[in-house]
Amino acid sequence: MEKEEIIKKILEKTNYKTEEIEKKAEEKRKLFKDFISEKGIYLLVARELGIDIEKNFVEIKNLINGMKNVSFIGRIFKISEIKEIRSWKVANIFIGDNTGYIKIPLWNEQCEILKTIKVGDVVEVNKAYVKENVYGDIEVSLGRFSSIRVLNKNNINLPTSEELFKLFFSKSYKKCKINEINSVGNYEIEGTVTKIIKTKKFLYNYCDVCSAVNCDIHTNSNLMLIFSLIIDDGYGNIRCVFFESEPEKIIKMNELSEENILKEIRRMFLGKDFLIRGKVKKSIDEKNFEIIVHYCENL
Repeated sequence: MEKEEIIKKILEKTNYKTEEIEKKAEEKRKLFKDFISEKGIYLLVARELGIDIEKNFVEIKNLINGMKNVSFIGRIFKISEIKEIRSWKVANIFIGDNTGYIKIPLWNEQCEILKTIKVGDVVEVNKAYVKENVYGDIEVSLGRFSSIRVLNKNNINLPTSEELFKLFFSKSYKKCKINEINSVGNYEIEGTVTKIIKTKKFLYNYCDVCSAVNCDIHTNSNLMLIFSLIIDDGYGNIRCVFFESEPEKIIKMNELSEENILKEIRRMFLGKDFLIRGKVKKSIDEKNFEIIVHYCENL
């Protein structure tokens, strides 16, 4: 990284002007004379201003389940109201960049962050970790040493909050053939169910507070039916993942053995034609696309 890049990053993250940065750099030159390089001088200036220049920022599209101590920059385009669920308080921040968006749940005292940020702010999220929620979506959680800091947005090229909201929260679905799906987004397809994917377990306990599977923090839980099937439209095939929070719509609640559940799913879906609308994402192994189903209609 050259000194010009370091200066640019200082400008992005502070309210300092170029002349002020150069003045500080000159003070360092006089202090250290020939004992430090030009790059080192500007790194010292950055460190003095509390900026970690060497930090590696991740594009939001590259956030993967299980990542720890990650940092990224984005614009806040939605903040939910604080909800109180029994003794817990929770709110969600939605942050986007040019590649995607991510949700950050705030719990209890973390909700104090909302006093310092607003929709439209460009923020730097530091030392966070990434996990997958019960619906198969990636989200970012804040730990003890995590932080969210507002940046000087005038020097950062990001879509507006309105553009991000329209881009990521639009409920429109692109109708297409399966082989035409080549990126994440909302899609509508039609096809025949050719396979029900057998798993060891179909019913899971999920938390009605944080929506986590088998949550060990909160006390109450509900049953969720999670299953996958393959749909083929003659042009291609794709895995469709269902998250049904009302399993009684599909299975008989008095016959909850995994064998009976599989039989019931096969009876309802296998060999039949369906219209599917949902969010396309990369599979866990990143090799294929799959659809998280939002809507399903028997044709």
